[in-house]
Amino acid sequence: MDTTGTRIALGTILLLLRLLCFPYHSIAHVIYRPYDLFTINCGRVLTPQLVSLTSQSQFTYSFPVTASPKFLRLFFYSTSYQNFDRSKAYFSVKAGPYTLLQDFNASLNADADDDPGHPNILFREYCINLEDGERLNITFIPSTTDSYAFINGIEIVSMPPYLHYTYPDIDNVELPQLVGLMARYPIESNTALEAKYRLRVGEAAIPASEDTNLLRTWDADNKYVTTQSELSPDIKRITKLSFCKIPNYTAPDEVYRSLRNMGRNVSMNMGFNLTWQLPVDSGFTYMLRLHFCQLDQQVDRPELFVVGMGGFGNVYKGYIDNGSTTVAIKRLKPGSRQGMHELVNEIEMLSQLRHLILVSSSVIVTKATR
Repeated sequence: MDTTGTRIALGTILLLLRLLCFPYHSIAHVIYRPYDLFTINCGRVLTPQLVSLTSQSQFTYSFPVTASPKFLRLFFYSTSYQNFDRSKAYFSVKAGPYTLLQDFNASLNADADDDPGHPNILFREYCINLEDGERLNITFIPSTTDSYAFINGIEIVSMPPYLHYTYPDIDNVELPQLVGLMARYPIESNTALEAKYRLRVGEAAIPASEDTNLLRTWDADNKYVTTQSELSPDIKRITKLSFCKIPNYTAPDEVYRSLRNMGRNVSMNMGFNLTWQLPVDSGFTYMLRLHFCQLDQQVDRPELFVVGMGGFGNVYKGYIDNGSTTVAIKRLKPGSRQGMHELVNEIEMLSQLRHLILVSSSVIVTKATR
């Protein structure tokens, strides 16, 4: 196809099956519902390799949207289309006043991608803000006379106004801070942002259909972790989440139900840091957002101090005398009748032993539910 013109998107066109339904998956109470939602398939031939709009001339999509920040997602499948060689896909993309891609070579970017599970598939996500009365015009511009531009899919989802942008009345101490400097860095609404990584701690990604109505995908972090670590998921969902510092739509519940820790060897932990390595391009400023959740201490924290495991209970490292004395604490498994008998016998035996190589025992037995 070789055309010049503007395509008008009049309403929500659900052609890419990424919107399965809108029930909210969180146990929290505030539900965000996007004002604008466009998910469009840009091609006419319904096969994955050929669903695209391809042109050697400039073309534009125009969307009637409300004034608010948006997620803008662009989907590319780098291949040779009819009469268009793969290597000649070389173009720029503008959205409103923002230039999102400049002289973008789709084939080179696809070949450099390290995701063997999705070869030739490219995805770009941006945050942009539109003022009142503006249409969102997305323009694709071939870079040379013998190159062409193409697009397979476009998705636009409005987002809460201050999910990524700085609230105008926020205190200065709460502004993002430049790493290594004291200077604060507000994210103004006239700034466009590109998402590079969105990770959850764990071995399985969170698909867009399980996000908080914002259709974000949260990739697993395991291929970026470069140091020793242990994964501690809240598999039984024991902890009831309470969003007291941030809105619950900031991230889906599953993001907060797993964590990485450095392991149980305290002395070894002093010799390294828990590290992720994320390749980025130089010459840009990057905003790093970290998500924290204090899970139930009675459920999660003790597991970090296990130093031994037995048939009727685990042994934990603990401290008494205001932290000055290190002790080993054996905790009986709840409901273990045989274990109680064995534990009493063990306590009686250990309390009578005396030897130079044995540490004396101090026994305190309390009855409790945990």
